Amino acid sequence: MVNVLVVDDDAQIREMVASYLEAAGVHVLRASDGAEASAVLNRGGIDVVVTDLNMPGRDGFALKAHIAAMPRAIPVIIISGTWTPEERTQATQMGFARAYEKPADLAQLLRDIEALAP
Repeated sequence: MVNVLVVDDDAQIREMVASYLEAAGVHVLRASDGAEASAVLNRGGIDVVVTDLNMPGRDGFALKAHIAAMPRAIPVIIISGTWTPEERTQATQMGFARAYEKPADLAQLLRDIEALAP
């Protein structure tokens, strides 16, 4: 079973994504911000991270940097309601597995998670 961490400060979006993935048989953990996500990641066992870009405190870019410093590579998918050209460039340079604009196509998100999971 794939273990996915869904990170979004908007509880409604976080639950919508998590519920869709769970209905498809994915095991989902949830975090409301980057700091909470880091704590979950430090416990181990996460196969893929789906994160919002803009969150208070540690945003999606800072979370990706934290994940990149971990001993095991974990693919990260980033989602944002608004992308600036600079943010798109930064996401590409940082090596995000995929980048989506909200609202994300959940069926495509699931396919990407399945393709990225070990």
